[in-house]
Amino acid sequence: MFPMLGFLFGARKKVLKNKRELNAFVNENFIQSLSNLDENDARNFIDSYLIQQQQERKIQNNGYFHHENLEESVINLFMAGTETVSSTLFWAFTLMMKYPLIQ
Repeated sequence: MFPMLGFLFGARKKVLKNKRELNAFVNENFIQSLSNLDENDARNFIDSYLIQQQQERKIQNNGYFHHENLEESVINLFMAGTETVSSTLFWAFTLMMKYPLIQ
């Protein structure tokens, strides 16, 4: 209907494609963590979450610890880390350009 606005939808499609890829990556890590899960040795956040999730299932409690929350928590941590690193690098390069002696 509005061919001149096509560029807007292209960006949206790319964002959705990237989100699907990120979700697939996170789910792949869940499966790997679940297959190597040891309740006595939680190696990372995902392991700790999965252990708590299994403990809640044993007591028949459908609370906070379900798959969707784990997926969103991991993605939020990933995005927060990405933003922090990009901001740090931005300021590091900005200051190196302003003060070339610190290079």
